[in-house]
Amino acid sequence: MTSVNPKSELSFGLHGPAVAGTLIVLVHLAVLLVHASGHTHLNIQPNSWQTVFIALVIFAGPFIAMVLLWTRLQRAALFLLGGSMAGALVFGLYYHFVAPGADNALGLAPGHWSTVFLATSVLLAASEAFGCAWSAAVLRRRTLYANG
Repeated sequence: MTSVNPKSELSFGLHGPAVAGTLIVLVHLAVLLVHASGHTHLNIQPNSWQTVFIALVIFAGPFIAMVLLWTRLQRAALFLLGGSMAGALVFGLYYHFVAPGADNALGLAPGHWSTVFLATSVLLAASEAFGCAWSAAVLRRRTLYANG
């Protein structure tokens, strides 16, 4: 088996995972804030359990992972980032594109905020899929490197 250096294009050197992971989380957060504004303008209110899920998994999970990426707990941070992004992706895909209801981005009446809501729903899915895949790729490379 060929050894893979974790200082490759996916990890960008010593602080690479922290830098790249921080960028992923900040992009996700920026899109999330615009999306939340769409929720407000369109008067789309999540129910109680959805609010807790959004707060813990979609907002706090990636943020905590971002902080942990700058510590010795990078492996845990990568698992947390990948897991929270995967959870956010499944949640968002279901409620924005599958389930009927006010939160379905495909069923909104035409308008500026409906367009913003749809665009940010797509961008959230893309950033969450990327964050999940990136976390898995960095973890895999580290495992390959460690197993030499």
